[in-house]
Amino acid sequence: MSVQRDGWRIPMLDVLRAAAIAAVFVQHLGDRFRPFVIARANAALPGAVAAWMGSALAHGHWGVDLFFVLSGFTLGLGFVREHDGQGPRRVGAFFARRAVRILPAFYVAVAVHLTAHAELLRLPSCWRALATHIAVLQGYLAPGKIVLIGASWSLTTEAHFYLLAPLLAALMLGRRGLAGADSVRRAVLFAVIACVVVWLGRAILHDIALRPAAPAGLLELSQRRWVTGRLDQFAAGLAAALVHVRMGPRLDASPWTGPGLCAVGVALLSLAAPLDTATWGRPGGGPAYPLVTSAMAILVFGAASVQSGTATRLLGPVRWVGVVSYGVFLYHQLALEVAARWLPWARDTQSWSGLAWTAGAGGLLACLAGWASFSLVEAPALAWLSRRLARGVARPVLDPGVSRGKA
Repeated sequence: MSVQRDGWRIPMLDVLRAAAIAAVFVQHLGDRFRPFVIARANAALPGAVAAWMGSALAHGHWGVDLFFVLSGFTLGLGFVREHDGQGPRRVGAFFARRAVRILPAFYVAVAVHLTAHAELLRLPSCWRALATHIAVLQGYLAPGKIVLIGASWSLTTEAHFYLLAPLLAALMLGRRGLAGADSVRRAVLFAVIACVVVWLGRAILHDIALRPAAPAGLLELSQRRWVTGRLDQFAAGLAAALVHVRMGPRLDASPWTGPGLCAVGVALLSLAAPLDTATWGRPGGGPAYPLVTSAMAILVFGAASVQSGTATRLLGPVRWVGVVSYGVFLYHQLALEVAARWLPWARDTQSWSGLAWTAGAGGLLACLAGWASFSLVEAPALAWLSRRLARGVARPVLDPGVSRGKA
């Protein structure tokens, strides 16, 4: 195995995280500038090219899909290590790490957004909305239609996946000691079954949501937010992690395997965007979704297979954005709002200069906020938990009367 796999830290995945947050950023930047850009594209480009460009710009939200597959892959590496006997199986520690990874930074971001929009405190539903955010249910519920951090709906989906992740990993990995080709076949088979079940369920709910009597918001909830409609992406990430570990030495034999798979993933996404645009609001729609999940899994697997020495050096600044991407994710919409509000040059939504000023200032503010969140909240919280867990592991040795389960 290469050093990157032995250390369970794969630098090129940080590059993918940067790409994912960039896509989400462009999606929300497009809330103001997409009509202008599409109008200019229609005037300057051939019809087919302009239509494809419009579809691609409208699908920046697929950055969230990429985050979900990356989450499954990253957690899968840890589950494989535990399964292979390289780490203890402690479900409580897993939940603690996940909680400390997302909650402190999220709660700080909620406080910052509430401070920036203090007028919300006067609304009757504000405190119920705040309680919903504290419980990380804002992706499913919005009391009074109050949304403090628009993009944070995905944290609800992510948190519910964490509750299911140990069970999914156990089913996929099988008994301890199972290795080699048998473990790969088991994981791939389980992932395929999970994907097919999710795709069928989504297709049924898609048609139900389009009926006149369907509850409001069912299309958005069933297709994008409920964890039951996203388990395929997490399962695909888990399976890709296992295959990556088991097939690592073979993949290292060719320097073109990783870049080639990444190219395939990007090509599939370029096909999926116009297909999704054409079918989303129609009965039987959503056929692009299996293509998206497959493309994301191939892309993540390919990036993890890139021999990353030179690539990491060349993409250092990009990788830095990936490292602080969670904070960028939490603050980028507020950063765009601040840029549009305080910069006169960013207020014109019908000019390239307005787009450039908004993107530049908003992106810079978001990256600075992401760096502050990582440095002041995320990293210290994780370091604190690591010290607590380390003491918990050592305590039975120092005091045999204390059980490890209570440490």
